[in-house]
Amino acid sequence: MLKRASKNLIMAAVIAGLVLGISACSKKTSSQDSGMEQNDQTEAQASDEIKSDYAPAPAQDASLGEDIHFDFDSSAITPTAANILKSKAQILEKQPDMEATIEGHCDDRGTNEYNMALGDRRAQSTKDFLVQLGIEGNRLSTVSYGEEKPLIPNAKTEAEHSKNRRASVKTGGIVASGYAQPPDVIGDTRESSYHYSKIDTLPFVRSNEIESLGKIFDKRDLEAVLIDEGEEVYITPEEGKKLILGNKYMVYTTLKPLKNKSGDIIGVPHRVNGVVEIVKIEKNHAVAKVTKSYWEFKEGNKIAPYKKRSPDIAYASTPKGIAGDIIMGAFDDVALAQNQIVFLDKGKNQNVKMGQTYNIYRDLIVPTSNGQEESTSPIDLGKLLILDSGEDASTAIILKSERDINPWGKFRSPTN
Repeated sequence: MLKRASKNLIMAAVIAGLVLGISACSKKTSSQDSGMEQNDQTEAQASDEIKSDYAPAPAQDASLGEDIHFDFDSSAITPTAANILKSKAQILEKQPDMEATIEGHCDDRGTNEYNMALGDRRAQSTKDFLVQLGIEGNRLSTVSYGEEKPLIPNAKTEAEHSKNRRASVKTGGIVASGYAQPPDVIGDTRESSYHYSKIDTLPFVRSNEIESLGKIFDKRDLEAVLIDEGEEVYITPEEGKKLILGNKYMVYTTLKPLKNKSGDIIGVPHRVNGVVEIVKIEKNHAVAKVTKSYWEFKEGNKIAPYKKRSPDIAYASTPKGIAGDIIMGAFDDVALAQNQIVFLDKGKNQNVKMGQTYNIYRDLIVPTSNGQEESTSPIDLGKLLILDSGEDASTAIILKSERDINPWGKFRSPTN
């Protein structure tokens, strides 16, 4: 009897060991299959800690009905969304002590900073609509999660992307209102470099338009404004240019030229629409598959060689004595804030280079006793980092700012 019990205990221990071993292998395989490296896991955990500062209190977090959805690159309330919000307003009216948090969300096309700002506008337009329906504004808080909390991760089709473009109204307060910063744009988080995961989407400035190798002259789905990854486009090469089977090309659009305060043109901004791969060469055109789609593809979009850039921007020393103007936001933003991309009126010719950091500041104008005005020591308002440098203009990200910054704000070397 004792021997049988001992055998049973030994057998149970063996089985338990096998189960634990299988479980451990399963977890290890899952991590490997996901492509997540050890440092990515650490960053993901850090991301959760960061977001917890902004997230609704779990005990109070309850959805107030279905989400509303938005058109691509829009914060306008659609007729369908309006009807949904009217039903939410009725619930809030019946419970005057209830407070709600409005979360703004985006799909993952476009840059992180643009999507954070767009998510903020979506949350705000939702709040404004509810206020118009009679709900007190002090009962409603807003927060933007940008693309950080998709309903459908790794969305590929337009139908999937559309479900991620939403605003959620949830009961309960939030610890802090504002942007929930993504982990890769929170400033100086690494000793020697700054990690910007969407570097391939970054708009850049050059003295002149870069050389085009071809143009999109047709899309497989002519009705679609947006194009999904995996779809095909048709490209005609520029005269004397040759497209190579299997090569990847950047699809780009040029924006209006940048001018400094004197009115001189200092560069041409380029917006990256996506990436395509040539899958077939015909007599007078090529067929390309869309591998990355950041913005809408249109007939006339141009292509150039694609070169993947490192998302880790090595910090560089900033020379003394440099000062200039923030011309505008890369997406025509009226007010510029933390995590947004901006264009500057200085570049390599003025010794402004990738990886340098500058202070954002304003002059303090003080009236004097004789009725004149006098400029005193500058007041620092924030900090920016150069992500890409052209000849006479640069692209930078606002790492932090104490308040919104208007176009034509100023930047300077930290040691000025």
